[in-house]
Amino acid sequence: MDRKDEKFITTRKSFGKYISVIYKNQNYYIGKYIEKYNLNRTEYKYLIQIYENEGICQDDIVNILKVDKYEVAKGVKSLIKKGYVYKEKDEIDKRKNRLYITELGNEIKSGVIEILKKTSEILTKGFKEEEKNLAFEFLLKMAENMGDEVSKIKGNK
Repeated sequence: MDRKDEKFITTRKSFGKYISVIYKNQNYYIGKYIEKYNLNRTEYKYLIQIYENEGICQDDIVNILKVDKYEVAKGVKSLIKKGYVYKEKDEIDKRKNRLYITELGNEIKSGVIEILKKTSEILTKGFKEEEKNLAFEFLLKMAENMGDEVSKIKGNK
């Protein structure tokens, strides 16, 4: 890599830098608004997965979100303690627990989803619909590319 390329990557055009800034600010924004539901910045992500996939198990959340098993277990335990989620043993595989939304969890659903919708609107303010779709496709491809490389390093591929 020559000096010009090095400056390009380390200053203005670093994808990672701006993805990190977006992630940090988005987490702060969401965190501030979900506080009223007594949720933290990771619990709401698990709750969304359970809203979308009633009966999901913790391992599925780990795989979908690409997060640590221990963190999901801790977050789900907290969601259960707060009364938003309950678990039931899987009828076929008794080692698995299936996660479901409680009445209280359903009461806050529209509010949580509204916060996420507002966040997406802020992120794409001034974008045309086509630009939103392209941005999403680009970010998805970047996530896949990095995920593939990390899997190679870990020896999973």
